[in-house]
Amino acid sequence: MANRTLYLGGTFNPVHVGHTRLALECHLHTGAEVVFVPCADPPHKAAPEIAAHHRLAMLQLAIDELNATVEREGVFRWDLSELERPGLSYTFDTLNHLREQQPYAVLVWVIGMDSLVSLNSWHRWRELTDLANLLVINRPGWQKPESGEIAEWLRERECAVEQFGARGGVAFLETSPVSVSSTALRHQLALGVPGKYLVPEPVCQYIRSHQLYLST
Repeated sequence: MANRTLYLGGTFNPVHVGHTRLALECHLHTGAEVVFVPCADPPHKAAPEIAAHHRLAMLQLAIDELNATVEREGVFRWDLSELERPGLSYTFDTLNHLREQQPYAVLVWVIGMDSLVSLNSWHRWRELTDLANLLVINRPGWQKPESGEIAEWLRERECAVEQFGARGGVAFLETSPVSVSSTALRHQLALGVPGKYLVPEPVCQYIRSHQLYLST
């Protein structure tokens, strides 16, 4: 999958081992670079209460650790499109922006199976593959839709990862299940219990040194 880029969106509040393990496996399976896209104002959940500069600082620490793991700079990086754009952070708008920047590139947006089953609630969901490909990651307890409008939409687009062109495909990838609930993690941190083993160690140290997520 050379010269193809995978984009992984999320609030990363905070970035945790579920995110970093997923990014690493996506790279190992495809050979592609993986770009984290931190969300500013998610349409389907409350806006993050932690300031963007803290989320970015933690994400950079996690990215540095990932690049050190593969012993190559630039394999993992970030894109600030959503943080720099006002209003709700719709994936369609982000992909449209990326496509304008890279008219002929093979763009791949990574989502979980849990997102796929509710994809018809997303803004302009049917048009996402007009701009990019979707790579769907398995999630414990979630199955690919077999009936309904999403299943019908999938039948025209499903392919193997290796068959991705610049846009238009939907592929599925099995990864090691690492289930970390961001909500439960923030609750744990609010109680003063460190996030060790749930967040990368540099991120754990950053949270502790800046006293983030503590209940008031």
